[in-house]
Amino acid sequence: MEIKQLNIDDKLTCLALAGSLDMGSVMAIKPEFARLAASGKPVLLEMSGVTFIASCGMQMVLAALKQMNASGLKMAVLNPQPMVTTAWEIAGMAIIVPIFNDQTAALEYLKVKHGAGAVAEAAKAEKSLCLKIDNDLNELASLCHEVHNFLEDEKMPPATIYKIDLSIEEMLTNVIKYSYDDDKRHEINVSLRVFTDRIQLEMRDDGHEFNPLEAPLSDLSDEIEERRVGGMGIHLTRTMVDAISYSREGNINAVNISVNIN
Repeated sequence: MEIKQLNIDDKLTCLALAGSLDMGSVMAIKPEFARLAASGKPVLLEMSGVTFIASCGMQMVLAALKQMNASGLKMAVLNPQPMVTTAWEIAGMAIIVPIFNDQTAALEYLKVKHGAGAVAEAAKAEKSLCLKIDNDLNELASLCHEVHNFLEDEKMPPATIYKIDLSIEEMLTNVIKYSYDDDKRHEINVSLRVFTDRIQLEMRDDGHEFNPLEAPLSDLSDEIEERRVGGMGIHLTRTMVDAISYSREGNINAVNISVNIN
């Protein structure tokens, strides 16, 4: 198993992995991987050379991501082989460390910009919508209606609209119901950017720190008597969107979601 740091951008740590990520190799490279991933920068894992990955390899990545997440940093996977992709997706890793087969898309997700390209990329959004509401379920209903109409007016596919509608409904219902201990007014901000190939959704609130990526996914194998009532909305959102990330910026929770237009 090889691990090599590539020089792509000084704002990014790019690690090229090659070989088999089995127990033996993970034990050998785990300290070096953890050290390189703790660079204080977003991490891109170039995995075209990885021929096998077991759960221990995914756990190594997840442990590093948890440390990064405290600083609001992201991680992405680039160009994995088909069977590695399948294993990654079955394990649910693609929800928190998305897979990209295009370097430009991966860098956009990681928010790594290149000189004047940073301005050009921001300008690629064809339409945008920014809304704010109080922590009130009635206001949430109005916001959801406005977002839905905006996406319909932009002729977005029904499946894409459904995923955005679901994400806002589930995530912000959770925020309004559980993120505050007081009766004070709290502002929640929602922004959408429509690109040619995807919709970027960001939701920001000043509630209790809560990372939806760390919430346990619903166990769909449980019998009905054992099935948890809560947590289904987060499970649906994480499963249906194409990418999701979380960061804590001061006292603000920020959830970013990407839904492909197809």
